[in-house]
Amino acid sequence: MYSVTSLMDQEEFRGAVLNQPKDQVCKLDDPPISPANYQHYCKRLGYNLSALLDQRFKFLQDHIETGNTVLEVGAGQGVTKTFLPGINLIQTDVHAAPWLDATTSAEALPFGDAVFDAVICIAALHHMNFPLRAIAELARVTRKGGKVLVLEPHNSWLLRQLLMLSGYEYVDEGVDPFGAEPCLRSEDNWDGNNAIGDLLFGDQKRLRESLPDLEIIHHEYSECLMFMNSGGVNHRTPYIPLPRMILNLILKIDKLLCRSAPNIFALVQEVVLQKT
Repeated sequence: MYSVTSLMDQEEFRGAVLNQPKDQVCKLDDPPISPANYQHYCKRLGYNLSALLDQRFKFLQDHIETGNTVLEVGAGQGVTKTFLPGINLIQTDVHAAPWLDATTSAEALPFGDAVFDAVICIAALHHMNFPLRAIAELARVTRKGGKVLVLEPHNSWLLRQLLMLSGYEYVDEGVDPFGAEPCLRSEDNWDGNNAIGDLLFGDQKRLRESLPDLEIIHHEYSECLMFMNSGGVNHRTPYIPLPRMILNLILKIDKLLCRSAPNIFALVQEVVLQKT
C-alpha cells in the first residue's frame, strides 16, 4: 500500500503538497477562522461533543489503516488529527487557518492523480455549488482500491424541524446535483443545502453513470439525540453536560432510532465509495 513514510518524511511531503502555484494552493498566513473559537472548540472535546465525535470518527477508523496517506477536504477546525492518529493527514479548506496545510477548493484540487489512500469529506458537500464535481475530484486523487469517506446531513423529518427552528441552513430538493446549475442559493461558502447528500447518494444509478469508477460499499444512517445535546460541532448550541455512562446510553438509543426509522430520526448519513 502506498505510504508517504516509505518515500519521504512527513514534512517533505507537506512541502511537496504546498509547492503549488499560488492561484491553486496558498500557504496560510492570515486565518479568518478565529483562534479563540478554535481553542473553545478544543476545550469542549472533553464533554458531550467528544462522545459524538468518538462515534463519528469510529466510522472513519474502520475504513482507514495506520500509515495511510489521507486527504481531508473541508477540514474546518482541524480536529480530525485528534481522532485519527497514526496516518499521514493533509488537511485543506476553502477558509485559511494556521492548523491547516493548504487553502483550496474541493471542486478543483491541485493534487496529482492517485496520490491518497483515502479522502475524507465531513459535512462539506452540502456547502458546495457543484458537489458532483467535488466527488469526481476526490476520486481522481484517490488511488485504485482507495476510499472516499463522506458524512453528510440526512434529510429526515427531525432534521427539517431542527433547521426550521434554528433558521440555520435549509433543505432545497428542487436542485439537481448531477446538472450544470449551482446547488446553493448564494456564493457564500457557509450557505448549506441539506438536501445534497440524499439527492446524490439516493440516486445510485445516476451516481454510477456519472462516476463509473466509484462504488458505494457502505451507506448507513446515524446521530440523533447525541447530536442535539453535543453543544454543536461547528456552531455553538446549548447543551446539558452529562456523565459518560449516560452519554453511552444515549448513543445506544440513537443507534436504535436511526436503524428503525432513519427517515424520521437520523440526522447524518455515512457513505463510503471505493475506487475500482
